[in-house]
Amino acid sequence: MKKNGICMKPNILLILVDSFRADKCFGENKTSKIPNIEKLIKKGVYFEQAIGSSDYTVTGYGSIFSGLFPIDAGNSGMDYHKIFSKIPNYISYLKNQGYHSYSLIASDEFENITDFSNFFENDEKSFDRAKTGLFFGLDSKILSNFEKEKMEEPWFYFIHLEDLHLPVRVPEKHKGKKYNERYDLAVSEIDNFIGKILEKIDLENTLLILTADHGDYILSGDDSIKDNFNQKVKTKLRTFVPKIAYDKASIIKRNTQRQIKISTTKNPLEKRAIDSRTAKNRYLFDELIHVPLLFAGHNVPSRNTISDLVRLVDVFPTILDLTGVKTPNREIHGRSLLPLLKGEKMEEEPVYLENTIFQTSQKSPNACVGIRSSKFKYFRSLKNPKENVHLYDLTVDPLEISNIANKKPEIISGMEKQIKKIKENSEKIEFDEMSKEEKNKIEEELKKLGYI
Repeated sequence: MKKNGICMKPNILLILVDSFRADKCFGENKTSKIPNIEKLIKKGVYFEQAIGSSDYTVTGYGSIFSGLFPIDAGNSGMDYHKIFSKIPNYISYLKNQGYHSYSLIASDEFENITDFSNFFENDEKSFDRAKTGLFFGLDSKILSNFEKEKMEEPWFYFIHLEDLHLPVRVPEKHKGKKYNERYDLAVSEIDNFIGKILEKIDLENTLLILTADHGDYILSGDDSIKDNFNQKVKTKLRTFVPKIAYDKASIIKRNTQRQIKISTTKNPLEKRAIDSRTAKNRYLFDELIHVPLLFAGHNVPSRNTISDLVRLVDVFPTILDLTGVKTPNREIHGRSLLPLLKGEKMEEEPVYLENTIFQTSQKSPNACVGIRSSKFKYFRSLKNPKENVHLYDLTVDPLEISNIANKKPEIISGMEKQIKKIKENSEKIEFDEMSKEEKNKIEEELKKLGYI
């Protein structure tokens, strides 16, 4: 594109949908209606096997915007430090290359972890996750930014949608629907929103990327453990029962209800979803890490789908190649996927995995690390390679039901070598620590979202 006779870089629109599972965007199990996304897939490229490295937003952010696995991105183990305080990130790099950066992300204490808002130029950078969403006027707020002269070209615009994050908020008329039905409604609303965006932008001069930070477990019934205890009684109890005792009793009750629900559920995927409602049980099954990844617009060929395994750490190296921006001279785990986009072959690179165990759950035996290839998924205890060992043959068991760890020691040995290599090459960085007040605020936000 030329402006006043000067060659301009293309605009970049990155839409990250929180908790968006790949099987809800593409494939035979898709149950939502997404005509606009399907049109984009036909015009561009959809990666069928895009894998994230973790199960949590901040770790997803860290890997996408740095090109590094969590172990080097500053958020391994969630030690409550500011993850972009010491490592380079691609937003700052794009700004140095002449881009104007804009964003709209949820306003919460996660900004303390990422320092994210400091990288963007617009005044109104965030929205209240508890009060708004695409069903409730957020779309108009976002779309207004595409009006003429609102964003100076070339721009990089990052939109983080939380409509699929628990609790999935839908209009009053849909409140009685089950969780999976509300999830599908929200996916379709996101698709409708993308259709409105396509009316505002020129894909010839805009590179559009649609992806997610992580997936989620989707219950076929209610998304919460039923609590039929009278609300008035609970309110009265809070007035004379010490808070610590009340909180502990509530946790015990919820855990008991959860175990009852698990014991009466026959579907193994449903059992997994119920059990994973607590952060300490969030193993790294594909429901959490297999995400959509779509490129469309500027310089993207119409190749429809690519089945090769790719990683979220590959997103920004690919963006730079497609936009003609020089690649920074630094070591990262990600790589450009441009050869795949051109129809060329690339040797597969594995995905390093870590689940997010917060400081309140650091002693959990379910804190795990692993490797995901196109054929196998392996994860085990973070502290002890011999504990909680899981291995799944994805070629015959894509739902990861049958743990074959005892049958394939040679595969595990190879996976362990890959983990060891990544850890040995990890750079030890001292990050800026947070204050006690900042940590407490973050923990309160995590409790609201159900992570701890």
